[in-house]
Amino acid sequence: MKESRTERAVIAGTAVLALALVVGGAWAWRREPDSFGWFAYAPLVEEPPSQLVFMGGGRAAACAAVAVGLFLLAGLFGFLLGRRQSRHDHSV
Repeated sequence: MKESRTERAVIAGTAVLALALVVGGAWAWRREPDSFGWFAYAPLVEEPPSQLVFMGGGRAAACAAVAVGLFLLAGLFGFLLGRRQSRHDHSV
């Protein structure tokens, strides 16, 4: 079974988008400045614990972009592998 030109364009477009998300997310992660703080404060027992923030919004968006890109790549490779196996397996 031959793949159509449209199908190849969709596969290539998905691969390019996924790689752009991974590379762009890694680049955005590296651009965000590192921050480190130290404080010697122990809250009183009656006070509710403060909310801890381990990474800023830029780094969270970078992590999300990398995760979505890797998810797209995994789905694309699974699709291509399944299509390749279905071409060679005609016993069904």
